Amino acid sequence: MNVTYEKKNAMTFIGFHTEIRPNEGYQKCPEFWDKEYNVKYARLWQTMKPETPIEEAILANGIGMFAICSESENGFAYWIAGLYQGGEVPEGLELYSFPASEWAVFSTKGPMPGSLQTLNTYVWQEWFPTEGKRFQANGMATLEVYSAGDPQSQEYESGIWVPVKRLEVRMGTTKFTSTLIAVSDMEKSKQFYRDVLCMNVVADFGANVTLDGGLVLQTLDTWTSFIRTDNVVLPNNAGELYFEEEDMDAFCEHLKQFDIRYVHPLFEHRWGQRVVRFYDPDRHIIEVGEKLDAVILRFMERGLSAEETAVRMDIPIDFVTACLEKG
Repeated sequence: MNVTYEKKNAMTFIGFHTEIRPNEGYQKCPEFWDKEYNVKYARLWQTMKPETPIEEAILANGIGMFAICSESENGFAYWIAGLYQGGEVPEGLELYSFPASEWAVFSTKGPMPGSLQTLNTYVWQEWFPTEGKRFQANGMATLEVYSAGDPQSQEYESGIWVPVKRLEVRMGTTKFTSTLIAVSDMEKSKQFYRDVLCMNVVADFGANVTLDGGLVLQTLDTWTSFIRTDNVVLPNNAGELYFEEEDMDAFCEHLKQFDIRYVHPLFEHRWGQRVVRFYDPDRHIIEVGEKLDAVILRFMERGLSAEETAVRMDIPIDFVTACLEKG
């Protein structure tokens, strides 16, 4: 598996597509190829004499030498495509354009579809979380590229092209963007953070999943390969992920429906904030604390003045005043 970086002019493709749901691509894409081969290609390859406008377009534009994977609302649109040479677009075919861009060009050899699927896994689970961090995607689609020859040959060449933009590196502009934790069971961890802490998946690359708020989950096996050591200690009590909640009573009631392993139950710190700590499936510590705004309002409702609340919580009076003005 090789990768090079190449600048390419704008390109327009012509083809036909189907919608495929997430996590079904390795099954449904080959099925789509088989179906369309029987309908559009089988007779044409035997005679090389087109009888329909679509068959003429297939030969004129090399439809089948490329595939496009374009993000859609419910998964992705998978195109069987060719480089558009101009002319009329027959009914049943559509155009798809890429702007001029730099591309990460990956190549591999081996029988289809296995070799290309292995390359695809490498791109999303290994390249993007490491070297790929120097780039951002330029658009919402990628290309699969095929060669002439026997697709079942060990020497058959294919590739994946990803349009990218290089991230500018400027001294003094480094900023913190996310926290990554290693997890032993990705699906179990995604379900935990979704169900227990109501976090949504922002980007799912299989071995690397970003949740809203900037929390990133990385599979333990890929993480150990990134840091080049198996010396990863789970569990440990050296840090935590901190969340805030306005209604701690309701949240603790919510926790009762799950099999939670607690670090400690709900208790109140000396400054009045109530917190609960518990473990995620890999025993990373989660703290959920009452929002300080809610603590301030609670003390004010008990009859304390703003000044008394500041003393009680050991925080500046300006902070108390700002919270009261805000809300």
